[in-house]
Amino acid sequence: GFSETVTTAGRCNKIMKDISYYSEKISFDKVFLIASFYKYTESQSEKDRKESINSFKEFINKLSSKNKEIYIFKPRYTLSTRYPQRYAIMNKFNEILVYNYDETNSGMWNEIFDLLKEKNNVFIFDQNKVITDTSCSNNYCIVAHDKKKNPLYVDSNHLTVLGSKIVF
Repeated sequence: GFSETVTTAGRCNKIMKDISYYSEKISFDKVFLIASFYKYTESQSEKDRKESINSFKEFINKLSSKNKEIYIFKPRYTLSTRYPQRYAIMNKFNEILVYNYDETNSGMWNEIFDLLKEKNNVFIFDQNKVITDTSCSNNYCIVAHDKKKNPLYVDSNHLTVLGSKIVF
């Protein structure tokens, strides 16, 4: 088998081509995709956004047709601050807000995720559900921290070790 972690940093098309290439050359049976899908297409024109999302769907269909198990992690919350740990130290948990993605853009992605999860070998994982279950109690919810007020995020969108253990 082959295992490699690839950081996209906005280079989605190149990464999709690389994964397609490697799937032909190297034997592996599982692909894990973890990215801020919504963020990458949010500022695109509607035409470009549709093209990007469709390109992603075609890429997943191609991998799926090769009997690869595909695990797609839906984007997790992005915080309003780059320093959630500082807010915890200052006991200002309620001042950390969750960035709201453009509903049209995220809705287009969610439609694709819903279509793809109907395939037997494509699995969609909702990180936000796990984070919310960990961080929210009856009337209180601080997405950036668990119920014991331990930080789940290092910055606005990267998890701490604890956050990673909870999600993964």
